Amino acid sequence: MSIERTAPKFWFRKGHFLSLLLAPLGGLYGAVVRLRFALTKPFRSNLPVVCIGNFTMGGGGKTPLALAIAQMLIDRGHRPVFLTRGYGGSIRGPHLVDPIADNARMVGDEPLLLVDVAPVVVSADRPAGARMIEAMDADVILMDDGFQNPTLHKDLSLVVVDEKEGIGNGHVFPAGPLRVSLPFQLTKTDILMIAGGSGETAAGRSRALRDIERKFAGKVLRTNLVAVGEAEGLQGARLVAATGIARPEKFYASLHELG
Repeated sequence: MSIERTAPKFWFRKGHFLSLLLAPLGGLYGAVVRLRFALTKPFRSNLPVVCIGNFTMGGGGKTPLALAIAQMLIDRGHRPVFLTRGYGGSIRGPHLVDPIADNARMVGDEPLLLVDVAPVVVSADRPAGARMIEAMDADVILMDDGFQNPTLHKDLSLVVVDEKEGIGNGHVFPAGPLRVSLPFQLTKTDILMIAGGSGETAAGRSRALRDIERKFAGKVLRTNLVAVGEAEGLQGARLVAATGIARPEKFYASLHELG
């Protein structure tokens, strides 16, 4: 089975010479992010804001978790509305996603998944998006990503970490996958979510991830993807599996689990 990833391979190798070479740029990038936090006074919404984010570039299981949390809230009588930047889309917003009229080029692909469960507001300006949601029939704002965005106050931040890839080589972009230094990000984290893949076990958990669990003072939870759906019609067929998620192995493991 052939797997292509867009992230540089050295991001997941300890002591690689490219990581060492780019480390000064990573330090500068991280310093800019920390400075932005220091200089920004976040907007505090009159609605509770729950953020689902991650420590690294790319995904790691945020969107499935956001969908699950939204459904849990709805089942308990709440009215969540998603707030997202709409990565990959052309609309900067604030814009209420229309699942019929909008497409991925306009709002990005993730909002079109989220809107199946709850309304979605796409807004590059997170405070403007929060104000739009305040005027809607909503009682909680769910941020899919935006953990490193300091412009909107978060009442609860859940950070998802992929169980196998963890934080990669532990360096800050471009030397590694981290968006800013891990100690700084841990201070902003309320709950750490360890996300495993379908059919996978914790045996592959990286040493760095185990170290994070020991150092983190907050609550650590574990979640695992479970393959659902009817796949009998695909039995025996020759298939091409294509996915754009952060770690394609999770998708392939789900296919194997479904037979």
